[in-house]
Amino acid sequence: MSSAENLSETNNHETTAPVSLAREGRESRRTPRRVYTRSVGVLWNGQYAVTRGLQISEGGMLFRSSVSLPVKSQIVVSLVLPGSGDVIVTRGEVIYERPDTPPFRQIGVRFKSLPLNLRRLIRNYVTAKTQAEAEAEAESATKDKQTGSL
Repeated sequence: MSSAENLSETNNHETTAPVSLAREGRESRRTPRRVYTRSVGVLWNGQYAVTRGLQISEGGMLFRSSVSLPVKSQIVVSLVLPGSGDVIVTRGEVIYERPDTPPFRQIGVRFKSLPLNLRRLIRNYVTAKTQAEAEAEAESATKDKQTGSL
């Protein structure tokens, strides 16, 4: 088993697991991801639409769409990172599509040629959430110990 397949098999349940496309359409994880439920602008085939993001990582993102986007389609994605207000506009390639609540589907996109400064902004956004979640969990566990809760 390759290291990518091994990672895929062991980390599918983790919410901070990285994302990339592997053999047979299965996902494997390469970079950490974070829930991103904000507006995302998508330009494809001369048409622009605003949709809802689902997840983001420095390698790509997942968003909802009412329009089917063929795998390998080239698109332009625009979004704003919460907190900092940094605007990200970059090219991407559709790497998979999967069903969602009708009439929607989930579109997985790999960012292409993302400049290092924008990659760093996304990485900082993802890492800040992971650290904040860990701190919230630690605080909750401390309170539970003090009150005797499980």
